[in-house]
Amino acid sequence: MVALELHGPPDADIRVNEDGYKLDGQGTIAVQLPPGTYQIEAAKAGYLPLRQALQLGPDQGRHVETLGMVQVVPPAITVVDPKPGMIIHAPDARLKVEVRSPHRLRALRIGRGKDASPQTFVQAVEAGPGKPWLVEAAVALVEGENTFLLEAADEHGTKAVQTVVLM
Repeated sequence: MVALELHGPPDADIRVNEDGYKLDGQGTIAVQLPPGTYQIEAAKAGYLPLRQALQLGPDQGRHVETLGMVQVVPPAITVVDPKPGMIIHAPDARLKVEVRSPHRLRALRIGRGKDASPQTFVQAVEAGPGKPWLVEAAVALVEGENTFLLEAADEHGTKAVQTVVLM
């Protein structure tokens, strides 16, 4: 048997062939495996998924492997219109939001505070990674302060959240 020690982001989900594991809070797990070739897969929200082969030889007593998982940058959310500080004298407003990410964007949600039913927008399939995505959404306003929560997610599950206050 070979003592395999894997290191990576804390709490990452790991598969060694068909067996599932989870890295601990320090990003480590140790398992005993017979010599052979193994397929290692690692996944965690905010990281690119990893897949690599690993050969454990019969003369190895111990093998330490650091999983090269790459952290992804969260999407960037910019409210294009209305401008910050602008006072709106109408029962509704049209939010223009630009979302950017080096990865393909999956969705943008716009909701009022902790609204249980936010508006969800899905990026068109033909829109590629790295291209800005402009979303326009009509939002109803009430008298006084209106707080909206914007949440964008990319194809890897990495999220960005921004709060917008309209008056």
